[in-house]
This record gives sequence, structure tokens and C-alpha cells, in this order.
Amino acid sequence: MKRPSSYGGVSQFNYIYDPVGRRLNRLASGVSESVSPIDENFAVFSFPLANRANILDNCNLIHEFGHLIVDSSRLVNRLVDRIARRDRSRIVEIVRRRAQPSEQADFELIRREDEANQVLANWLHESLADMVGLHALGPAHLFAFLHWIQPSQSHQEDDVEHPCNSYRIRVMLDGVRKLGWEKLLSREAPAAWDTAAKISQQPRRPGDYRHNAAAECMALLEALVFDVAADECAKVAYKPEALECSLEMLLSLLKRGVPPAEYLDSQNKQFNAFDAVTILNAGWLFYEKDFPTWRERFPNLGLVEKREFLDRLLTKAVEISFVKEAARLEV
Repeated sequence: MKRPSSYGGVSQFNYIYDPVGRRLNRLASGVSESVSPIDENFAVFSFPLANRANILDNCNLIHEFGHLIVDSSRLVNRLVDRIARRDRSRIVEIVRRRAQPSEQADFELIRREDEANQVLANWLHESLADMVGLHALGPAHLFAFLHWIQPSQSHQEDDVEHPCNSYRIRVMLDGVRKLGWEKLLSREAPAAWDTAAKISQQPRRPGDYRHNAAAECMALLEALVFDVAADECAKVAYKPEALECSLEMLLSLLKRGVPPAEYLDSQNKQFNAFDAVTILNAGWLFYEKDFPTWRERFPNLGLVEKREFLDRLLTKAVEISFVKEAARLEV
């Protein structure tokens, strides 16, 4: 499916998915039929201008792209269709119980139920986007999100759009384990793995009735969220063996300050490019474990300069990977 999009930097310090086509079509729903609808899959992705050269943090864009996949493939609807009858009844009961107002009024209960259901739909969208990102980009998605949220003093508060960070990290760690990444990550990035585990153990703080209803319902749907994303991403899922077979070579190149772009295929006597997703995952593992060793190899570079240098190495490698892949597809 073709999914047209555009990218741009913004002054807001956040990553954003804007389903422009869908929004404009809704606005024009009452306009003359002579007005051609916009492609529903047209979207705009924004990243912080401060991160315009930060290739590792910009792995967060995979989550925003995940939102487009959720919309264009109607993953929330597909998930709802697969909910077992017993769980459907339990979800209806949970929402009604949590939404019950202190004073009985039918119209008030209906409004509160609608609001709770909307928060649940938002959280399902976010969780599905997380799982799509995890399947497509592998651990780089987890590391980028973990690095993004670490400056926050608390990871336990929900909002109407997102479940709390500790919940999202816990569900991502469960997904990482199901996808077979736990052994490699705990070995190659033990500090980050431990940090993620500690954040995931922080209990969410009870919120208002909408958050509490959504949280109770999400507990019934976690496995289904993973399964729906896995079905959608089956053909493109990034697997541990894709990184394991070349990780040592990639880390060795990065330690020496060489763009991890190509490797020599001695059997066919030619240079092949590393896959872009493999480069990004190796970059995150290097940053989490081996980046401090650059103190000895590049003593004249400050910490910020070292990070900029790493970004340039990875960007160059990814660019070469894209060029090589394009040339291969043209043959």
C-alpha cells in the first residue's frame, strides 16, 4: 500500500504524526462532490529541529510512522474484531463501572462512558504504534524511546492520549522478549536494559475514571495488541539474527571511527552494504556500551563533539545503505 508522506522539523520539542489527508477529508465531508478527496494516507511527520542531525534519537519517528500504519491498515478495528466475546462483556462492564457518576443521571453516564472509550481507543492506537515500531525497527525503537523519556522525573502519569511511560516500557520489554531480543540486549547493553526494567516496574498512579477504565481494559488486550501488530509486520519484522551475524564487525568499525557502511563478501569478492536498520541498532548498542571507550581513541574531542561524530558516522553509513539498495532495485 502506498503511504505518501512528508517530513519537517518544528520548534516544538516532540515527534508528531499529523494525518492531514484524513482530517481534511472530514472537514470537507459536506462540501460539493466535485471536490476530489485527498489520499487518506497522506500524513506529515515532524521532528524537533534541535534533533535534525541526531540520527539515533530520530529513531523515534518509527513510532509516528506506526500511527500511519495503524490508521491506514485499520489495526484498531481489526483488534476490536478479534476481542473474545467474554472480554467484550468485561470491557463494557469495566467502562460502565468506572464511569458511574456520583449522582445518577443517564445522560451523564453516557457521556462519561464515551469519554472513557475514547481514551481507551487512544491508548490502543499508541500501543499498536509502539508494537509496529518495535517489529519494524527492533531494539532501536526501545532505546530511542527510553533515551527520550529518561530526563522526566516521573514515568507514572497517564494522559488522555498516552498510557504512562512505565506501562509503555513494560509492554515493549514484553514484546522484545517475545521477539527473541532479551539475551542479546542484556549482554550488549546491560545498563540500558536494567534502566528499562526499573522504569517498567514503577506502578502507574491512579488517575480519573477515564484513565482507570482504560488501564483496566488494556490489561485484557496486551497480548492481542502484540499479535495484531505481528500479523501486520510479518513480512518486515526485524529479527535478532539479522543483527547478531554482523554486530561484532559493526561495533569494531564504530570503535575505530569508521562509518559502518560496507563489508567485504569474500565469497563473491564484492562489497555489500549493511542494512540500514542493522546500522541503527548497532549504533544504539555502541552508544549504550562502547561509546565511553572513545575517550582513549579520540582524546581531543569533547562529549558533544563525540556524539556529533557518531551521528555523522551512522548517517553516512545509512546513506550508503540506501544508495546501494536503490542501485540493487534498479538492476
